[in-house]
Amino acid sequence: MILEQGRIVEAVGGHAWVEARSRSDCPRCAEGRGCGGGLIGRWLGRRLHRVRAYNPNDLPAGTWVELGLDERHLLLASILMYLPPLIGLVAVSAVAGPLLGLGEGWVILFGIGGFLLGLAPLAYLARRGTPTALATPTVIRALPGPPPGCPESGEVRA
Repeated sequence: MILEQGRIVEAVGGHAWVEARSRSDCPRCAEGRGCGGGLIGRWLGRRLHRVRAYNPNDLPAGTWVELGLDERHLLLASILMYLPPLIGLVAVSAVAGPLLGLGEGWVILFGIGGFLLGLAPLAYLARRGTPTALATPTVIRALPGPPPGCPESGEVRA
């Protein structure tokens, strides 16, 4: 389970908008020894990230919470998003070259067409909300206060 902490800024009918700090706030990431969040944070600047999460306990705005996202759901959503266009690209390119005896330029164009054709299932799934429903975090529990290192916790960081 991927866990993140944040504060509910708006709660609406079983869902909540939660602001989470960026990973650039992590001292290890800021030094460049982390997962790369510090580098991205320097490019984007320090800011809060707002995400929509399921709020099964209907916690009110202002509550500090822990969000969770199942890795399996994230993996399945990634597969649903990336695999169909990739299969379309490879399959159409592989068929267009040898079967139709086309030149390299035409095979590339057919591959692009296969990629675009592979986006069609994604449009259908997006209308149904499948990938976003899978990759939506859930409020796991309420926290007693802001996490350590947060400017609102009163701790001063060097």
